[in-house]
Amino acid sequence: MADIRLAVGLIAAETFQAVIHLLNFHLRDDFSVPHVALRLWNTPDGVEDLPEFAAVSEELQVFAETLNRPYCGSTAGFGTASWFGEHANHIRSQALIALRNGGGTIGMIALGSEEAQRFYADMGTLYLERLGEMVSAALARVTKSVL
Repeated sequence: MADIRLAVGLIAAETFQAVIHLLNFHLRDDFSVPHVALRLWNTPDGVEDLPEFAAVSEELQVFAETLNRPYCGSTAGFGTASWFGEHANHIRSQALIALRNGGGTIGMIALGSEEAQRFYADMGTLYLERLGEMVSAALARVTKSVL
């Protein structure tokens, strides 16, 4: 039921801020994902100060482009732990989900946990893949001119 609430919320969201709020709220409250971070590659005018548009290394953007399915595992070597702000030093595992629009990668969602085995290499990723598709579609709709 929680996944349906998130899907309906994303469909109904009319603004970028609403999409971000829904994503954070549902992942934390309905799915017990303690830390959620989003980065988008293209920054629209007037929102440079939002964390979602903070600079991402070219190396990480290339990595996101090559993801055929979400990455689950350690935070080592990615630089994504810093996306979780003051919690960065406590993140032990993460899921990285590429966001795509029309085949191109537009950004990435990072889900973080203090538990080393919350996100692990052999876990199923179907739900994470669907999450990426839903968020990509919602973001593309509310930021048409950017993404």
